Amino acid sequence: MDARKQRGKNIPEELAKIDEVKTYAQVAAYPSLHSASIPGITCLDIHEQDHNLIVT
Repeated sequence: MDARKQRGKNIPEELAKIDEVKTYAQVAAYPSLHSASIPGITCLDIHEQDHNLIVT
């Protein structure tokens, strides 16, 4: 990336590293939450300890 594009873009220290992301694994799939023809849920997060808590 050239200096003009890099300027002002500080990467947060807490950002996951590439090697860490490579270890991620899908633990479940919910295909009914998304439709290809109608915009649906674009973001979903499940609480780490209580999987009954879901935010969309």
